[in-house]
Amino acid sequence: MLPMCSRCGNPPDLQGILERLQELTTPYHDLTEVRMTFAPHGRRSRVTLHTVVRGKGVQPTRVRHTLDEAIDAVLERLAQVLRQMRRRARGAST
Repeated sequence: MLPMCSRCGNPPDLQGILERLQELTTPYHDLTEVRMTFAPHGRRSRVTLHTVVRGKGVQPTRVRHTLDEAIDAVLERLAQVLRQMRRRARGAST
């Protein structure tokens, strides 16, 4: 069981996060390492993803009112980064 933080709210749905990460990397499998940190940020929640994509470290951070909103925002930012990196890789290979 995950420890509770009175200012962070309920613990995150780790299975849901894992499923979203798998959706982001399929069929490319370019995410080789992922670590997510959660922390209170005043009355808000901060989430940082520590990832390795195609050998490059990527660390998006988002702060939102709730932990779920912060997780959604950081995963959306990772999706944007992945799209940009894949576009560049396709352009370099042609």
